[in-house]
Amino acid sequence: MDASLLVVLVIALLLAALARRFEWQAPLVLTVAALAASVIPSVPDIAIDPHLVLALVVPPLLYSTALDTSLRGFRRDIRPIFLLGVALVAAVAVSIATVATLLVPGMGFQTAIILGAVVAPPDAISAVSIFRRLGLPRRLTSIIVGENLVNDATSLTLYRLTVATVAGTSTLFSQPLAMFGYGAAVGTAIGTVVAVAVAQTRRRLDDPVAESAVGIVVPFVCYLCAEAIQASGVIAVVVAGLLLGWLSPRAGVASRLQDRTLWATADLLLESLVFALIGLQLPSAISAVNDSEISNSTLVAAAVAILLTALLIRPLCIFGALGIYSLARRIRGRPRILDWAQVTVLSWAGMRGVLTLAAAAGIPLETEAGDPFPDRDLIQMLAFVVVVGTLLVHGLTLPLLIRALGVGGSPDDDTDEPDAIDAARSIAIQSALDQLDGIVDSARRKHDGLDDEARDRVRTAIRDLLEGRLIESSTQEPAPSEQTRRATRRTAFARALRDVRREIVRVERAALIAERDAGRLDDEDLRELVHELDLQEAGLRPDIHPNH
Repeated sequence: MDASLLVVLVIALLLAALARRFEWQAPLVLTVAALAASVIPSVPDIAIDPHLVLALVVPPLLYSTALDTSLRGFRRDIRPIFLLGVALVAAVAVSIATVATLLVPGMGFQTAIILGAVVAPPDAISAVSIFRRLGLPRRLTSIIVGENLVNDATSLTLYRLTVATVAGTSTLFSQPLAMFGYGAAVGTAIGTVVAVAVAQTRRRLDDPVAESAVGIVVPFVCYLCAEAIQASGVIAVVVAGLLLGWLSPRAGVASRLQDRTLWATADLLLESLVFALIGLQLPSAISAVNDSEISNSTLVAAAVAILLTALLIRPLCIFGALGIYSLARRIRGRPRILDWAQVTVLSWAGMRGVLTLAAAAGIPLETEAGDPFPDRDLIQMLAFVVVVGTLLVHGLTLPLLIRALGVGGSPDDDTDEPDAIDAARSIAIQSALDQLDGIVDSARRKHDGLDDEARDRVRTAIRDLLEGRLIESSTQEPAPSEQTRRATRRTAFARALRDVRREIVRVERAALIAERDAGRLDDEDLRELVHELDLQEAGLRPDIHPNH
C-alpha cells in the first residue's frame, strides 16, 4: 500500500470517529476536510485504480447493506423500489446527458450518456446515516436502502453498454433491456447459488472464525463470477446479502456477534477512505481539463447546470411518479405508502458517492482502436462536481428539511405494525414459559445431582425472570390490586437479576485480570476465559452492538 494512501486512511478514520462521536455526518465531514486538504501544495496527488475500486470497494459495501436489509420489507415495497431504482435512474441519466450535450461543445450524446449513467445513482450511505440519527420511519429508510441496491445495477448496466459502444468493444447484448434482463437473471441465479452454498457450509463448520472468513469472500466471489460472464455482479452481491441476512438468525450466536462487528468495521474503513478520496480527487479532475479547448467559463456553466439537473430532476420525477402511484392506490381504496412530507424527504435524499466515484475512475483510457477515450477527463471532472455538490447541498439541507417537515420519529416505528417488536418479544417469552416445565425436567434428567427441591427452585427463578420480562414488554397496563403488585415485583426481579449478573461478570473479569497481572494466569488462558464472560454479557446487554 502506498504510504500516502495509508496516511489518508488513518486521517479519514480519525475524522470519521470524531464525526460519530459528535453525531455529525461523516461523509460530509470527510469530503469537506479532503477538499480543504487538496488545496495544500504539499498534499500529493493520489491515483485511484478503477479496477481496485470497482472490485474491492463496491461489493463489500453493497453486501453489508444487503445483510442489514429486511427481505420482507424489500418484497413489500418492491414496486416503489424498482420505480426509483430503474425508471428514475434512466430518467436522470437521459436528462443529464441531454443537458451535457447542449452545453458542452463537442460532446456527443453517447459520451454524455456515460456521464449520466455515472452520476445517476444516489448513494444511500449518507442519507441513511442522517435518517437513523434523526429517527425517520423505518419504511422510508427501507425504501431508500432498497432503491440503492437496485439503482446500482441499473446504472452499471447502462454504463457498461455505453462505454462498450464508445470504446468499440463487444458485449453479449446490444440492447439495454436485453442486457439488463440477462444481467439481472444470471446475477440473481449466481447470488442465490452462492448464498445457499455458503449457508450450508457455515452450518456444518460450527467454527465462528471459519464462518466469518467464508462470509468475507462472499461479495467478491459473487461479483467476480457474475462479471466474468458479463452478468450483473451488483445484483449477485445484493441477492446473496439479502438471502444470507434472512438466514442469519439460524446461525450460531458467536458468528452473528462476530459478523456484526466485522461488517460494521469494514463499512467504516471503506466509507472513510472513499469519501476522503472524493474530496482529494476533485482538484486533479479539474486540472486535467485545463488544457482542453473548452473555455473555463463554459466548463463552469456546464458543471453548474449539470449539478442543478442532478439536484432537481429527482424531486420532479418522484413527485410526478409517486403522485400518480398514490392516486392509483387511493382509487383502489388502499392507503398511501408515504405521506407527502415523507415523499419530500425521499426526493431530496439524492447524495452521490461511492459508485459514482468508482464508475468515473473506471472509464478506460483508450478505445479498442487505441485512440484516447473521448472526453474521459471531462466526464470525471463533471462527475466529481456532482458528487461533491450533492454531498454538500443535500447533506447540509436534508436534516433541516426533515426537522421542518416534522417527519422524524422513532427509527423503529412502522405504521403498519406499531407494536410488532413488543408483540413478537411477548410471543417468544410466552413460548418459553409454556415449555419451561419440560425444559427443567430435561435438565433434571441430564444432571443427576438436581433433586426435586433444586428443580423447583430453578423453575421458580426462571419463571419469575420470564414473567418479569413479559410484563416489561407488554404494552397493556397491568390489572390493579394484587396483580399490579405481583407484576411490579416480577419486573423488579427481572431488572435486578440482569444488573446482578452484569456486575458478577464484571467482578469475575476483574479477578481474572488480577490473576494474569500477578503472573498466575497465562494471557492465552485469560483471553479464552474473558471471551466466555463477554458472550454472557452480550446476552445481558443488547445495547453493546456497533452503531451503523
